[in-house]
Amino acid sequence: MGQSLTARWRIGALAAEQIEGVEASVLWYTEGKGGEDLHVHAFRRWSDADLRQFDITQPRRLRCDLPLSPLSYEGTLLRIRWCVRLRLFRSCGRDTVVQAPFQLVHQLGHIGDSGSRSVITHLPQRDSLRDDLTVLTGRLS
Repeated sequence: MGQSLTARWRIGALAAEQIEGVEASVLWYTEGKGGEDLHVHAFRRWSDADLRQFDITQPRRLRCDLPLSPLSYEGTLLRIRWCVRLRLFRSCGRDTVVQAPFQLVHQLGHIGDSGSRSVITHLPQRDSLRDDLTVLTGRLS
């Protein structure tokens, strides 16, 4: 496994009774020619009952250990992209989805290290994608 990722998120201007659940995931997907692939690496769901147990306006965390592959790739015919994705299920039937993209790259170890590892580059420190659901920060542990 690679390094650990911790992403923080919060819900903004919605009342708790308007929310049926929240899903947070770390995933990669492909774009380009041919079929598109999607793989969820880490997943967590909070039901409306779970959300009533804490203040939804305060930041929550999703933590996972990153794999060594697949690495981010920006080719002509194919792109591999990683992101933290949040889905807010509303009682009115409308879902809100936000994504915070990041790049998973390979870093070679130094002589005497245990080898190579996967690392993140370009994880946004604040990505206020929507007023009601926000990815606040991400960092490696």
